[in-house]
Amino acid sequence: MFNESSDWAGLNRSPLSVPDNLAVELERLIHSGSLPVGGRIPPERELAELCGLSRSSVRDALKQLALRGLIERRPGRGTIVVENVNQFGGTLMDLLNDDSHELLQVMEVRTVIEPSVAARAAQRARPIDLEELAKLLHEMSGKVSAKRLAELDRSFHLVIARAAGNPLLVSLLERVEEIVGQSPHEILQGRSEHLKMLSEHAAILQALREHDAGAAEAAALAHLESVQQQILGGAKTRRRSHQRTPIKSEA
Repeated sequence: MFNESSDWAGLNRSPLSVPDNLAVELERLIHSGSLPVGGRIPPERELAELCGLSRSSVRDALKQLALRGLIERRPGRGTIVVENVNQFGGTLMDLLNDDSHELLQVMEVRTVIEPSVAARAAQRARPIDLEELAKLLHEMSGKVSAKRLAELDRSFHLVIARAAGNPLLVSLLERVEEIVGQSPHEILQGRSEHLKMLSEHAAILQALREHDAGAAEAAALAHLESVQQQILGGAKTRRRSHQRTPIKSEA
């Protein structure tokens, strides 16, 4: 476990952009073993205070490390350093097919945009918007095909964008999804992923009902980052499968 009394403030000294600098320094600590596998990185708020940075800068830096497969956010444990896949001759990104590469990029863009959209929606949502979201969530909870679940997921997020009261946001998110033309829920079809998605959507809806902008932003961010981690988790599963496959000797 990393020594929490260490000089975290020293991570904020570089000509790089703030998030990039923090990401580089944290990656250096991981590769050097100062942040060992299984070690815990302080929560966003605490790390921001320790480093003298904004939470958004810390969040962006941690997002970079997550996309590289160096950290994971685990419920009840926080942000944990995970096994460095580079030592196995490849990265998680190398194990993603072309569709998943593009999907992960789209999810990253959505992660930048949608939490703020959800915060605005919490302030502006009308009863009719909340009712429509509740109906979509109810249908999602039933037995639906992967294709229908993807349609409901798209609709849920677009209704939130409409509730924010800015048509340009709706057009932007529609365009972002058109780039791939595929919802993450067409890839993540397992029962556990379905249940997790329902829980995360319900948290967003609850925050909107309470007109709590901060909670809505946090719930939207948690959901989108969860999907990113599931996509990367699929790559990890494929890596382990490849490692277990025996090499056939030639006759």
